Formats: sequence, C-alpha cells, structure tokens
Amino acid sequence: MTTVAAPVRRLSLDEFRRLPEGPPYCEREPDGELSEVSSATSRHNMLMALLFAMLHAFARLQKLGGVYLNTDVYLPSGRVYIPDLCFVAKEQGDLVGEDGK
Repeated sequence: MTTVAAPVRRLSLDEFRRLPEGPPYCEREPDGELSEVSSATSRHNMLMALLFAMLHAFARLQKLGGVYLNTDVYLPSGRVYIPDLCFVAKEQGDLVGEDGK
C-alpha cells in the first residue's frame, strides 16, 4: 500500500491575515507553511486564566504593556503563532494589534 503525503499549505502573510477566525486555528512559519494548533485541556485553561488575571493586573497597574490570551502574534520574521499567554511591552505593541491584526 502506498501512502501519499498531504500537500503542504502555504499562504502569504496577507492571505493568512484574511483567513476567517478558526477553528481550525493555525500558526504560520516564515516560509508560509501553516500548522494546525490543537486545543488545550480544561485544567490548562484554568491555569492560564489565573496567570492572566495576576499578570494583567500587575502590567496594568505598572503601565508596562498588555497581557493576552490565545491571540495571533506577528513576528518580524513573518512567523505568526498563538501563544497560550503572552506579555507585550508597550514599546512592542505593534506585534499584537486589534483582533490580532
């Protein structure tokens, strides 16, 4: 029996930005290759919610920047990924925009 690999899906950064909100949720490599991201467990989500609340309160009080859950982060290399939780200093605010775009 012969198996055939599925074709690799590649999108330009502009094409990626126009994708509808998932599911499926995808990340983008600098060469345009997409990879699907799996969902987290309920325990994982509870921990992320707790960490978010604490970090968000601290960052807001100190006026340091923003804390985000599961949002697209656009790196200068062209990579787009969806971290569970991220902090973006106010000086780097262009990495995460309104609606992740």
